[in-house]
Amino acid sequence: TSLPLQGYVDFDLGATFIFDEIALWQVSLKDVTILVADSPLGPWTAVGQFLPPSHTSFFGSYPIDRLDLQAEVQGRYLRLQINDCHKFSASDTFASANVGEIALRTKVVPEPGLVGMLGAGAVLLAGVARRRPRR
Repeated sequence: TSLPLQGYVDFDLGATFIFDEIALWQVSLKDVTILVADSPLGPWTAVGQFLPPSHTSFFGSYPIDRLDLQAEVQGRYLRLQINDCHKFSASDTFASANVGEIALRTKVVPEPGLVGMLGAGAVLLAGVARRRPRR
């Protein structure tokens, strides 16, 4: 809780995605860096740094912060690196990080094997269609 409050939250997206925007519901984040990786152990690549506004005056619900990454990035793991947080009161000597939820604007990355199987299937179907006797 000492200032500046620092830490991170890792998200496993469940699959590899291409994304370019993050929707973030948070209360007190002041300075965050977004990093992505293909493995939970890294290496982590920084893809953006943001200074979200304080939502400490919103009790119970708070607006969405849209973080535009300015380019498409790819990864399975997303790290929200917390570099600093807003204080709830100017006289506070501590802070806390309040992160509610994230959502990504994504595209699915096709599996390399899937693309090959689709191509092989199309060639096979074309071959079967050519061999069928015409009536």
